[in-house]
Amino acid sequence: MRRYTAATARCGGSVEQQVQYRVQLMCYVKWRAAFHERERRHDILTRAAARMRQRCLFGAFTGWRQNAVTLADNREKIERQGLTLVHFSAQPEPFLTRNAPQTPRNNP
Repeated sequence: MRRYTAATARCGGSVEQQVQYRVQLMCYVKWRAAFHERERRHDILTRAAARMRQRCLFGAFTGWRQNAVTLADNREKIERQGLTLVHFSAQPEPFLTRNAPQTPRNNP
């Protein structure tokens, strides 16, 4: 009986205050556990997303590199045959007649 009265005396002497304090304490403990669990899951998902991004970047780089190597090989084969490659930007100027009005390139 003494123990019970001592515990109630620490909470202000009221059983209702003691119950209220215990409920608040349990709510905080559960909230803290849920918060830490959420942080843990967030860290796990962050690492998983980083791994997926890295795989995607590596795949894109590998594809680009393979394409570059293939193009270089094709260029070497064509040049060995004595042919030259012409890029689309090396197109000749459009044909102009003598009577057509000529406008400067930067003034359409």
